[in-house]
Amino acid sequence: MKEISPYWTTVPFLLVVVISAAYVAIGLGTADGRAVAPLDDAYITYQYARQIAQGQLYQYNDGDPATTGMTSPLFGFLLAGVHWIGLAGERLVASAVVAGAIWLGLIGWLTYRLARHLTESLGWALFGATLTILTGSLQWGCFNGMETGLFTVLTLAALHAFFTEKHGLCALWLGLAALTRTEGLILTGLVWAASAAGGFLDDGDDRWRGPRVLSAALAAGFIPSVVNWALTGDPSAAGLRAKSWFLNVPFYPGNIIGSILRSYQRIIIGSFLMGREGVVIPGLLLLSLVGWVTLGVQRRWKALSVTLSWFLVGTLSAATLITATWHVGRYQVPFVPIVVVLGTCGLAALEKRLRGTWKPIIMGAASLFLVVTSATSTVQAQRLYRRAVHTVAHQQLPLANWLRENLPPEARVGVHDAGSLRYVSGQSIYDLIGLTTPDAAVAWRHGAGSVYEKMEHSPMRPDYFAIYPDVFSIPYLAKTDLFAEELFRVEVPDYAVASAGPVQGAWRADWHLAGSGESLRQPDVLRRTAGLERVDTLDVADLEDETAHGVAWWQEVKQAGFPTEVWQLPYRVPPHDEVIDGGRLLTGGIAFNASTEPGRDLWIAARLHAQQAGGVDVMIDGQEVGRWAYPRVPGRWLETVFRVPGDRISSQKTRIRLEAETDNPSFRHYSPYTFWLFQGEGAEQTYAIEQPLDVTFGDHLSLLGFNPPQTLRRPGDRLHLTLYWQPTSPTEEDAKVFVHLYDASGRLQSQSDGWAYHGTRPPYTWEPGEVVEDPRTLSLPADLPPGDYSLEVGLYDPSGSGRLPAHRDGVRQPEDRVALTRVEVVE
Repeated sequence: MKEISPYWTTVPFLLVVVISAAYVAIGLGTADGRAVAPLDDAYITYQYARQIAQGQLYQYNDGDPATTGMTSPLFGFLLAGVHWIGLAGERLVASAVVAGAIWLGLIGWLTYRLARHLTESLGWALFGATLTILTGSLQWGCFNGMETGLFTVLTLAALHAFFTEKHGLCALWLGLAALTRTEGLILTGLVWAASAAGGFLDDGDDRWRGPRVLSAALAAGFIPSVVNWALTGDPSAAGLRAKSWFLNVPFYPGNIIGSILRSYQRIIIGSFLMGREGVVIPGLLLLSLVGWVTLGVQRRWKALSVTLSWFLVGTLSAATLITATWHVGRYQVPFVPIVVVLGTCGLAALEKRLRGTWKPIIMGAASLFLVVTSATSTVQAQRLYRRAVHTVAHQQLPLANWLRENLPPEARVGVHDAGSLRYVSGQSIYDLIGLTTPDAAVAWRHGAGSVYEKMEHSPMRPDYFAIYPDVFSIPYLAKTDLFAEELFRVEVPDYAVASAGPVQGAWRADWHLAGSGESLRQPDVLRRTAGLERVDTLDVADLEDETAHGVAWWQEVKQAGFPTEVWQLPYRVPPHDEVIDGGRLLTGGIAFNASTEPGRDLWIAARLHAQQAGGVDVMIDGQEVGRWAYPRVPGRWLETVFRVPGDRISSQKTRIRLEAETDNPSFRHYSPYTFWLFQGEGAEQTYAIEQPLDVTFGDHLSLLGFNPPQTLRRPGDRLHLTLYWQPTSPTEEDAKVFVHLYDASGRLQSQSDGWAYHGTRPPYTWEPGEVVEDPRTLSLPADLPPGDYSLEVGLYDPSGSGRLPAHRDGVRQPEDRVALTRVEVVE
């Protein structure tokens, strides 16, 4: 590039001023003069900063345990200093956003210095700085009110100091970068490795000075992890626990690696090569490759190895986050100047190699294309910035204002966006995602069932919800009485990256069903376990209880979605109690430890949401003891019991393993919600059978008798009777019971069909020797003529193979049905 006029050196500075003024004007104009950050995440840091300034280190809510949801420790403490000097509330927000002008100016200056160092050309250095300043995603990153701009500045300063052999400054900037974001520790490690490699290759007396000095930066990079561990017992930040693909549940290594590689492809190919979402100029990565090749040709190994490894490894580390490509490429912004600088090196190399009359045309066209597309990205970014500010100003902030003005000060609010609602409203919150609420992130990764169980037992249980009703696993909660009463709603149809959905609202939380899942409810199960001692209980999806019981669960069939759900359902069996409970969706099975007494029978009772019929193979301490089958009872709770013989219980800690039968074509999930374990001598079961019978159906099923209805009835009445069944041996029968009312001519007038005990006890669930009580109700037609009617019973195979053979007193009955009693209908 030819020598340029000194006036051109002012262009980057003027661009910074103009662009900064534009972003400030857009923000103030869109938010009606209020200082508003375009991302809710920014307000999380502001709240931590306010708490730090007030002496509540890492306590997001007053008096709560410490949490590590602050994205950037260094940035949070810097803002705490700003708050401490009196710039609080919206003035703190304004300080963080307006600081974008400082970050943008410093990034432009450092890009210029790096490009000047690598190209040794003032013109190309100014061109690189101009392109960087004009890149829309970088501007967005500077003015998003977060640490993005600061982190980019620190990484660029560290690289420049390293390339110019200023090891002390390099260590300083790297240490600060590592304290700003965890990616800074990656850059520190790469620079340290490059310095150490240079030490091995160098034979000078001071060859190890660089690695020694840089080791201080490495040590500084581990400070956040040490602080996290000291405060919470976990070295990782809450954001990592909530967002890392490596902590996804279920943990499918192949799927996780595939997701990371797809994100990586989207970052490298989509963003940096194709220029999608305005991260960089389309095709600039190709010029960067030319730049890296040029550095190799020039044997500038230090610059080549560090910039290339930082770009590849740094972007790969971002790809490990579920949110890798969110927020206008926020996680890619620190790499934009690197690509621009190397692209500038590529252009400078091409300029030297091109010859002939086409050279000025080619270089001019390329330069014009880069400038125009950069300017276009600025326009796109500002348009998106306006939408994001509008979303926060017209969705999150009105909701936060409503919370502040309408809720009791001591109320706690369950939220999905934990930033602005806490910072602006001043209300204590419960963060369902877990960025700012202790241990809630792990529950969030498991899904709605674990989220509910965590809240249900938390001392920080929310009194209200201010949340998206239809995002992620929230719809499961929204279908329950927890969202009892909608109090306020705000909708922004044209929402942008600042929001997870167009609608947020406030609901009063109703916890009247809290704890409803702790006890058995189904009357037949209560009767079967009466008099037994409950020796243990496992609340499935409650992660603390699962840990205490050594729970292991697995999936044989991979299915999308969270592995837990929460439902508020009634029972099919009277009195039709409603219960809220969280449970697991298993395609493999579950194993857990239970406290037991050796040598005594063990009854395992379970609450299921059986949307498909199925069964599990029961293993006790590694030995199979039988099959526990259950019927399909969709939309209702089902409680069922399995008995383990006492000779299989050999210790005070028994390992129970339930393996789902996945070979059933209709199988989707085994869905347990709670397990209860009983031992002891149960109460003797007695049944007042008014009319005993000697009736058998098929080879295994006996009808012991029945309690008849009143025989004198009127049209429109209901007949109530109870049948008593008993299997003579284990059976796989799926037979359903029919009770028919026939007139004198044999015509059917009323019927009740279905499995025994309100459709919950098909014969394959009957235990040999057990008496199965089967209440039945028949409705008499309103126009039923007076007369004498016959009430008859039988069993039939629902698959269509017909009725089971019926024998009474050893005699096969006509049409395989047994007459029970006569019913007289009068007017």
